[in-house]
Amino acid sequence: MVFASAVVISTRILGLGMGGRSVSQLVATLVPWMYRALIGLLATGAIQTIAEPLRQFVAPVFWWKMLMIVCVVILTAWFTRQVRAKAGAWDVPGKIPVSARAFACVSLCLWTGIIFCGRFIGYTYQAHL
Repeated sequence: MVFASAVVISTRILGLGMGGRSVSQLVATLVPWMYRALIGLLATGAIQTIAEPLRQFVAPVFWWKMLMIVCVVILTAWFTRQVRAKAGAWDVPGKIPVSARAFACVSLCLWTGIIFCGRFIGYTYQAHL
């Protein structure tokens, strides 16, 4: 849910997504779902960390993942405030700011990195024991 929502919003900003809904509509609809799903992911991740703390804490990719999560949450909160403050400006076709396009690219890279790091914790932690 989190990654799919980020992809839909980012591709719309970059002009690659289907045009039906405006950026402000997508943000209003999808960002609350992103936050709810992220809370669920963080809760299950906390349970996994409690179950195998050594595996998580010794793996550098775990810390990279945590750093990327903090960065993308802060960026998404900033972006959401920008869109909500000037919703009308975001709905004008072809007038999406360059900073928004940069946000979309960074967001996609961070979410992809988070997924990558999450998958590789299990493969890299033994090298650091």
